Amino acid sequence: GAGGAITVALTGVSSGSFVATWEIATQERPVESVRLHVTAHLVALAPQSLTIAAAASGGGGGLRVPTLGLRRCDVSVGEGAEIAKKCMSLSTDAAKGPVQTAVAIENAPAVGSFGSSSTVQWHGAMNGLGVAVTCMMPLSGGDVISLHLPQFTHPNSSSSVLVEGRSAGVFSNMALWNEETRALELRVGGGAGVVVVEYERSVTVRVLGLLLRTNLNSTVTGQGISISSLAAAGNVLATFVSRACREACMGKPATCCKGSSPRCLRGC
Repeated sequence: GAGGAITVALTGVSSGSFVATWEIATQERPVESVRLHVTAHLVALAPQSLTIAAAASGGGGGLRVPTLGLRRCDVSVGEGAEIAKKCMSLSTDAAKGPVQTAVAIENAPAVGSFGSSSTVQWHGAMNGLGVAVTCMMPLSGGDVISLHLPQFTHPNSSSSVLVEGRSAGVFSNMALWNEETRALELRVGGGAGVVVVEYERSVTVRVLGLLLRTNLNSTVTGQGISISSLAAAGNVLATFVSRACREACMGKPATCCKGSSPRCLRGC
């Protein structure tokens, strides 16, 4: 219920020594947290190892990575409450040694995200495939965005394809297509570690040279189309795109798409 704690599942060597609950932010404690209630005596300096379960697709029982992803902790943000708001951190109310001021977990892994919306839109063989994503993590030189496009093909089994559009320069106006895996690879240009796209910036390109496979229905649906990334600021595991617009939307903006099996809005 609202304001209550939600039990989450634990696994691992030390899981039997704890009961875990997820607690939403309150006015008194303005951060979400996992509270580990100790159920057995723990010896000082003995390492503890456990895993908090990921949520199933139906929700409940575990945790999900937030839409914004998980950013690396910048310890310069402050201390105590400020650290707790901006970093993964630890504190304890242990009777024999409380740590009430949050301590940052400096080596917590970063996880990237493309936010809550990503769009793939087919504009026809002449006008190409439109791709629009919002990168919640920065992109640096050498980072790669990959699209798995099982509905598409290319005359050559492995080929460079031309990229146009507002963000084409980010990828040096080129992408690599792999016919065997039906994957499109967009590699960020520039030197390694040099940030090219800042936090929470949109990337919009149009990829030319791809064709719809002739043995498939001529509409483009979201089934099977996924996006992933290898990025220094946080990888993104393969995630189905939220919108893949039907061919009937050809030439219209992505905002014309609606629904879990997207269609064009009337009058759009």
